[in-house]
Amino acid sequence: MHWIESRHPPGAVVISTQLIMRYGEALDSWEELLVPMGTKRQKRSGALVHDQLNRGIFKALDEGAQWVWITGDDHGHKFDVLMRLLDLDLPVVTPLVLGRVPPFWTHITQRTAETPNGFQPKPLQDMPRHTGLYHLAPDEACGDAGMLIRREVLERLGNPWYRAVRFPDIDLAMRIRDLGVPIAVDLSQHMSHIAPVSIEPVLDEGGWHAQFTMSGDFNISTGEREHKPFVRLRMNLTSRPNGEMVGEEAEMVGEEAEVDHLSAL
Repeated sequence: MHWIESRHPPGAVVISTQLIMRYGEALDSWEELLVPMGTKRQKRSGALVHDQLNRGIFKALDEGAQWVWITGDDHGHKFDVLMRLLDLDLPVVTPLVLGRVPPFWTHITQRTAETPNGFQPKPLQDMPRHTGLYHLAPDEACGDAGMLIRREVLERLGNPWYRAVRFPDIDLAMRIRDLGVPIAVDLSQHMSHIAPVSIEPVLDEGGWHAQFTMSGDFNISTGEREHKPFVRLRMNLTSRPNGEMVGEEAEMVGEEAEVDHLSAL
């Protein structure tokens, strides 16, 4: 992290990782991240993600952090994403994030009685075609990737912030909403999901799409590990009447690859 002078008070970047860190891209993102002067990093490793995050938040608040920013070892981001979220002066705000597996839903969810877990992810194609703020509806919540939470919200919630449930981050967001605290998603800021490709939302004249980025030694043509130049794949996702998300177009830059092999991702 790089400290910079700003109008914002110091906070804490709380990072949850596996016992063995999964992706180097996440480490690179942490190292390049711009943060207000005095901001600390609370990195916690272990098998119980909710426990890691609770310990990190407790330590951050105990040391005087005025905000907490949540991330993990399977996310990448631009160097200025945190500063841009802080500039919005909102109680809770996140960048736009996609899931790691098809059909690549957004991290936004809607409460529903039609699914066993009580919520339904929001398709990327249903997002408004702009790069401003998306304010969650009363029945919506979201995942915690890149979530910036102000101290006063965390104090109102109380410890444990993350509970031992199947989706502790969605549970956290729903309890924030139950307090009457609004949550916004900044559509101009994105966080990639690394799986091992990097999956990031992109908005152009055709609407929202999922963009895959691969680099290093992965050859998506054969599915084998070998030394290859940088490879970038952009794939458009559309929705069929039955709700199934399918890829209809793909664009390759770099090594040649067969689009038919995309299903293996």
